[in-house]
Amino acid sequence: MPKKQVLEVKVRGDLSEREIDLQLSPGEISPVLVLPDNRKYRVKASIIRADHRFGDIYALVLADANGKTLAEMNIAGNTTATFSDHRVQIYLLPIEQAA
Repeated sequence: MPKKQVLEVKVRGDLSEREIDLQLSPGEISPVLVLPDNRKYRVKASIIRADHRFGDIYALVLADANGKTLAEMNIAGNTTATFSDHRVQIYLLPIEQAA
């Protein structure tokens, strides 16, 4: 049976506040996320290298509310990216689901 990948994403803008949980498909941009002090961002994670032995590599993009890229980073799954200039942390966990 073919597998479909879903990305569990957790976005945090302040360690004292709750994180925002969402699920995205690879390449899908999130809706606007409102963080503490009314900061608004969108996130997107696209597979840039598929590797079935060690796990895929993703291009993670932090964008403003209009979708304009503010910062990007290549990361593996089950990893947290820290965008310190924007005070944002993003955790990415790929989940395989039966299609």
